[in-house]
Amino acid sequence: GGRAAGGFQYRKNNTVFIPDILQSTASWTDQVIGVYPSGYLDVSGDVKDFYVEALVPIVKDLPYLQKFELETGARYSDYQHSDSEWTYKFLGNAQVNDWLRLRGGYNRATRAPNLGEQFLNVQQIFSFSPGTFGDPCSVRSNSPFGAGGVVDPGTGLQVPDPNNPAPTTLAAGNTAAGALSTWLICQAQMGIAGSANFYGSSTQGTTGSAFNWILQVGNPAVTSEKADTFTAGLVMNSPFDNPWLSGFTLAMDWWKVDIKDAILLNSINYNSYLCYGTAQVTNATDAAIQAATPSCQNVPRNQGSGEAATITLTYTNQATISDSGIDFAASWR
Repeated sequence: GGRAAGGFQYRKNNTVFIPDILQSTASWTDQVIGVYPSGYLDVSGDVKDFYVEALVPIVKDLPYLQKFELETGARYSDYQHSDSEWTYKFLGNAQVNDWLRLRGGYNRATRAPNLGEQFLNVQQIFSFSPGTFGDPCSVRSNSPFGAGGVVDPGTGLQVPDPNNPAPTTLAAGNTAAGALSTWLICQAQMGIAGSANFYGSSTQGTTGSAFNWILQVGNPAVTSEKADTFTAGLVMNSPFDNPWLSGFTLAMDWWKVDIKDAILLNSINYNSYLCYGTAQVTNATDAAIQAATPSCQNVPRNQGSGEAATITLTYTNQATISDSGIDFAASWR
């Protein structure tokens, strides 16, 4: 016969991190050598889960099918700091005969962002990976969302590099409109003095620096990861009565998992792309609006020199992950 169950679950997580005063962000100038400033963290979050499950018999005692049943379930999770989520499953189980059983189905799962991904206070980290592309604001940038090869619409001429008379070129994958957009946004970030110094006297390279001291911070707007899992397999028991053979069992299952909106810490390149590569502007007014967005504030410019200032990396839903395989298990007793 069928069976069903339902219930309610409540969970609360508390996270407290108190760094030593010489390692905290309370003083960025009084640090232990080799130890980077860490932020304080004191935050909690809860979730309320409502769930139901049911085992539903469909058919039984057919000539080539002893029974077929469905295992179903659903869960509603109400998170304190992120959107509520539904998860569910539909699994089938077919008992062909005494020694062969087929199984498989579909499952939707989620992973809510943890408290660190959402509320980590600003701290400094050290990165050995400056990224493939250099300074996007440089007129010699090799970035597909950079200002490399930009043409000044006022003069119709390429913006020169005062340190190198060789002509500049558009980066692979970029367009003239894209280079102009980045150039305008960069000037809005730098201000009048910074822009004049950067494009008038700075050394503008194509590659990033070898080392990066960067800031890291949580993102309260990050949402849950979602995964779709598909399975299909079989379980075989030995059909033999011989004592040496009767204890043999074999199980094989194919599975495939597709995850979307995976939560990752932004890379340096992706951080720059969010500022310069997601919006195309054509004038100073729109450039100022884009420069004021959180994405561009995470890649600030020095107002005096125009050079890149300390960037801030945060967590975003930015990835898809797909994986598949076969599980194989055999036992004998």
